[in-house]
Amino acid sequence: MGSFKPLLKYNGETFCSQVIRKLKPVCTSIKIVTGHNSDLLISELRNHNILNEKTECVYNPDYAFGMFTSLQTGMKHLTDSDWIIVHMVDQPDLPEKFYFELVNNFEDRHDWVQPEYNSRKGHPVAIRSNLFGKILSAPKESSLRSLFSEGERKMMLWKCSYHQVLSDIDTPEDYKSITMLPE
Repeated sequence: MGSFKPLLKYNGETFCSQVIRKLKPVCTSIKIVTGHNSDLLISELRNHNILNEKTECVYNPDYAFGMFTSLQTGMKHLTDSDWIIVHMVDQPDLPEKFYFELVNNFEDRHDWVQPEYNSRKGHPVAIRSNLFGKILSAPKESSLRSLFSEGERKMMLWKCSYHQVLSDIDTPEDYKSITMLPE
C-alpha cells in the first residue's frame, strides 16, 4: 500500500476509527490488535478519544508472523465472549446496518458466520467461543483456512447484499476506488 492503512482517511475518519465507531453499537468489548507502528496508532486513537474501558489496544509481539497471531492475541483478551467479530482494518466502507444484520445471524446451531456476496465469501467473520480453544492452541504459522476442515465447524454463509464484504484495500488503486464512491 505504501501507507499505514489504519490511519488512511475514509469519509473524514481514519480507517481504524471508522471501523471502531461502527462496531461499538453491537460489541460489548473491542480489542484493537496492534503490531507495526503500534505507538503511532495508539497515539492517534488517544488523540481522538477513541480508547476507553470498552475499546482498548492489545499489542501482538508476533505480528511479523501474520494475521493469525493477531487473531490469537485479540482472542486471548476476549475469552468471556460468546462470539467475536474478526474485522480487518481495510473495510471502512461497510455501512453501520451491516453489523446489526451480522449479529442477528448469531445462533446456537452455528459457530461461524461468514458473509457471502454473489457466491463469494467475504469478511468480517464471526466466530463462536466453542472454536476459541483450537485457535488459541494452534501454532502461530497457522491460518483459519488451514485449521478447520469443513465438517469441524458449523458454518453459516450469510447471503448478504453488501458488496463491501469483498473489499481488500491493498494498493493505492484499491484505496482510490473506495474514496471515489459515496458511503
